[in-house]
Order: sequence, then C-alpha cells, then structure tokens
Amino acid sequence: MTEQALAQARFELRQIELFAANGPGSFTGICEGLTAARAWGKAFGGKSRGVSLLEALVNKARPSSAWVYTILDARRGEFFLGTFRRTPSEKASATCLVRAHDQAAADLRASLPTSLQWQPVEGTLVESIAEIAWKEELANCPSSAANLDAYYIRRPDTEVNWKD
Repeated sequence: MTEQALAQARFELRQIELFAANGPGSFTGICEGLTAARAWGKAFGGKSRGVSLLEALVNKARPSSAWVYTILDARRGEFFLGTFRRTPSEKASATCLVRAHDQAAADLRASLPTSLQWQPVEGTLVESIAEIAWKEELANCPSSAANLDAYYIRRPDTEVNWKD
C-alpha cells in the first residue's frame, strides 16, 4: 500500500524528510506505525514524529469555541477523549468534535449536556497530521524518534480473557 501511494504521488521514501505516526488507536496499529516511522526515518535520513489524532481533529476543524472535546470510538463501549483549550474566553463555549463516520461517538450526544456544540469532521486527517508534525519540526520542539512511544491504558484482550 505504501508503494502504491508513493507511486501515485510520484515520490520515493528517500525523498521524504519527515515521517509522522499517529494515535490513539489499537496497540498493535500504533506500534506498527511508530516502528515504520522510526525505521523509514533512520533508513532514509529523515526525521520522525508522533502526532495525536485527537489534536489533528482540532487542527482540521478549527472550531471557534474556547473549549474543544475530541471523541473517538475506542471500541468495546470505550472512547478516546481529548480536551483542548483553544482561546482564553469569558464565554465558556464548548464544542465536541467527532469523525463524521464515527457513529458510536456521535451517539454520545444524547447523553451529554445540550449546551455542547457538536461538529462532525469529514474526510481524512492526513493533511492535519502532516501540518502538526511539520510545525513542531520547524519550531524545533523536542521529539526524537527514540522518544516516540505508544501509550495504551486498556488491559489487553489476552489478559481480560485469561483462564486459569
């Protein structure tokens, strides 16, 4: 898939200066993404960064609310949640951002306060992830490939389903 995408874009891995991996997501998926970003960066002399998918939602939607809550379905009745303070404001406005195709996250609306604004985010977040990674790189924010890591707080299925 990577080769096909690069061929369509008329790029080669050696031409890429910065590789970005994103999360949250499945433990295996994040580990594979981070490993690929690190390996490609090292092999081709580029750099690598981790980017929060929750932050990428805010970056793409650019809501005007003082507070933004990003919600992603984590499966099994659980959710990833990010809280962002956009601008200091006397008006305590808040917006929930969900992926347009994430029905489980959108369904939470019925159980949360009606004062919250809701905004679905359409399409992919590739450009937002790249923009965040590039801005951090230009700002010289500390982030080496060795510092990228997957954070996972859910007990793995093997542990939950372990039988003595």
